Parts: sequence; C-alpha cells; structure tokens
Amino acid sequence: MNLKSATKPFNVLIARTRPLITEFNVADIFGENVFNDTVMKERLPKNVYKNLKLAMTGVQELSLTDADVIANAMKDWAIEKGATHYTHWFQPLTGTTA
Repeated sequence: MNLKSATKPFNVLIARTRPLITEFNVADIFGENVFNDTVMKERLPKNVYKNLKLAMTGVQELSLTDADVIANAMKDWAIEKGATHYTHWFQPLTGTTA
C-alpha cells in the first residue's frame, strides 16, 4: 500500500441491521454511536452533567447517585440505538497490561 492510497477515504460493505448490504464511506459514520459530550449534554440533567464535567477535570468526585443517573442514561441511549448486550472494556493508559 502506498501513502497516497492510505490517505484516501475508503468504502466498506456491511450488512448492519438492514437486510440489504449497503456501501458507504467510513468517515460518514465514524463515531455516530458514541455516548459523547453532545449526547451527554442532551440526555443528562443539567446538574448531573455539570457534576460529571467537574469530576472529569478532577475538581470533585462523582457521587454514586450521579453515576447511576449517567449509567441509566447511557443504557437507555444504547437500547434506543439497538444494543442488546453490554460489556465494559478497561484499557489501561499506562502502555502496559492491567
């Protein structure tokens, strides 16, 4: 593979949840199923979102009550997206294994 072909967008054939195979550009769907900041802001109560952001920046600890609200919002969002199973994948950021 040369550098020119490695930097071009590429298409993927995938069956997804539809019966017909469709062709699309990966860049068009990348990150569409991420419970990101935009989704959190839309789905979490304002005080819980604020507390989460403060916890993420190390200003305060996240309460168990807020953690439960976040977990339920994430679960509901995932189910609406068609999720039927869940796993928590821990990837240490130390460059070594757990």
